[in-house]
Amino acid sequence: MNIIFACISPHPPIILPSVCSPEDRAQVKNTIDEMFRGIAKWIYENLGPETPWHISQFCGAISWKLQHIPDTPVETLEKGLKIGKEVGLKYVYMGNVPGHQAENTYCPKCGTLAINRVNYMIHRHDKEGKCPKCGGDLNLILK
Repeated sequence: MNIIFACISPHPPIILPSVCSPEDRAQVKNTIDEMFRGIAKWIYENLGPETPWHISQFCGAISWKLQHIPDTPVETLEKGLKIGKEVGLKYVYMGNVPGHQAENTYCPKCGTLAINRVNYMIHRHDKEGKCPKCGGDLNLILK
């Protein structure tokens, strides 16, 4: 069975450093790390390592009623990306961070750029779902 889309919600907790003590900030950081690890492990164990995981930034500027809430720090998203890869997920992406390299698809075997994404523009370098360098399977659904 191919998984077309998987979504886990709610959004990671929003960290407001100005209202937390240093001890509370450390606890929140540990909680976020544990949350990312738990989600990544669940995806790996239940859906498989080829299942894409998109970690999206909350962006107040594009929200109707939540414009006063700060954006999710990119560092938080990068931590989730790193944890997902450590757990063994092959395709972990960051969303709502235009131009970040984690929007792209890289070959899990050799690391070559296979699909370049900027916002909603996509430039494919793959060869019918295979890595352009090593020929590794990119697990793309091309139908």
